[in-house]
Amino acid sequence: MIDRTGIEARITPWLAWLERVEGLVYYSTTGSWDDDPWMNPWTDNGNGDGLLFYPPVDDTVAFDACNAQSNRLVPSIRWELLREGMEDYAYLWLLNGGDPVIGEVHAADTLAGQFIASRTRFSRVPTDLYATRAAIAAELVGPGEPSAPTASKSAQTSSAAVGETFVYELVYHAGDTAHTVTINDTLPANLELVTASGSRTPAPEVDGQFIRWTVALTSSETVTLTLQVRADTAGLVENTATFAGLEQLSGSAGVVVYTNRVYLPLVRSER
Repeated sequence: MIDRTGIEARITPWLAWLERVEGLVYYSTTGSWDDDPWMNPWTDNGNGDGLLFYPPVDDTVAFDACNAQSNRLVPSIRWELLREGMEDYAYLWLLNGGDPVIGEVHAADTLAGQFIASRTRFSRVPTDLYATRAAIAAELVGPGEPSAPTASKSAQTSSAAVGETFVYELVYHAGDTAHTVTINDTLPANLELVTASGSRTPAPEVDGQFIRWTVALTSSETVTLTLQVRADTAGLVENTATFAGLEQLSGSAGVVVYTNRVYLPLVRSER
């Protein structure tokens, strides 16, 4: 009927699943068409005809199914919604791993029960059905591949004067798996280490130009090793840190150390 919500056509396969019904008998897919449904949508039972298909839009005889004016059945909106419901049923079937069993409760039943209480008590809000369908899809897809660890090394500046200090940051993210990582960094000879600190205990180990930090990580944890250094001589300073955890990773950073700065005079002209 015209005054019925679309969900009442789409819900049929869901109810069939929950009731363990194996088929659907529909007695009026086309009706008799004695009264043109395009002109009169009224039946003895109310404001609608209940048809799943309508007659061709005109009386021409054509056989090209791709021609909009061909003599072919026109699907109703309720037929389109019933088809969508059959696709929903396929989702339930895939999640269950086969046909439902009478007397047994399946995971698909629990999800469908989120918006269906009985044959007549179910949510008419379309987004409730969509949310359940999305939850079923998520169960079918699974959690996906775990995220892998990542590592990086960066300098707070791209250039520094001789005698200035600057900071390196070595960042490591554990990914989805808890494990222990060891971060190793050997500073070049023209850099002097001022301080080395980690974002949590234990403290890093320092042996001259060599810094090592070993820390046990929980899943998804991120830690940072901060190195404050002083530039002793001019030149391009590049060095690479290694991160030994679930896999061997590395990170590099480069800083230009200079001896003199060039200052351009500012000339003010008054006219």
